[in-house]
Amino acid sequence: MTTNADFEEVTELDTIADDPTDRTPLDLLGEEREVDDERSTIVQFDGDSGTLHADARAALVALLSNRFITAATHKKEWKGLTTHRYDIRSRLNDLYLDLEYDSRYEVAFKVQVRNTDSTRTFPHLLRSMTWNREQTIVLICLCIAHRNQTVAGASRAIVTAADIHAFTVSVRPKSATDHHMDAGRVDRAILAVAATGLLDSTKEEGVYIISPVIERLMPVTKLRELLAFLTSEDPTND
Repeated sequence: MTTNADFEEVTELDTIADDPTDRTPLDLLGEEREVDDERSTIVQFDGDSGTLHADARAALVALLSNRFITAATHKKEWKGLTTHRYDIRSRLNDLYLDLEYDSRYEVAFKVQVRNTDSTRTFPHLLRSMTWNREQTIVLICLCIAHRNQTVAGASRAIVTAADIHAFTVSVRPKSATDHHMDAGRVDRAILAVAATGLLDSTKEEGVYIISPVIERLMPVTKLRELLAFLTSEDPTND
């Protein structure tokens, strides 16, 4: 049986609750404008159904079209990546890719996703890159030089072609006697490594800036393994 007290309680609650329809046409118009303004920062072309901000899209394209990006080489894209990192990672995951983001060395790159606890494989978008002996030696030289110089406080690491040639001589097996041919191979290896973006040319010929991504490419354990292999008496040739 309903009493007058029940009606009074309902009436009191009604006066407290906000009425969702109690908005003027000007209020509704203001909300529509906010939605339109937000959408205008996303839509880039006719029929655009994307949801990423323009800065995030630019960063995503840079990641997909380059082996890696850094704060120094892609200043605008790096800022967009830093701001929209999780949205960009989500888009990469849709392609079975993941984002490697290193704030210490200010470098980012994409990798193929893998399950560590199963044998399930996924469609591959990336192709594996194989380094030959001379290219591997160049990478080791760059890693050592970058590590030594940055530990000493340098903001960027520098290496010369002469430095790289001297290092290759130190790890050359005793059986390698054709020094002229070996030097040519090293020159070609330097060009190949530079083409990947791991070396940036300077105004001075034969002087390069080492990309900080080398630290992620060549961890300490891998570096030690390769050095042990290269300094062995019977290394495997190409």
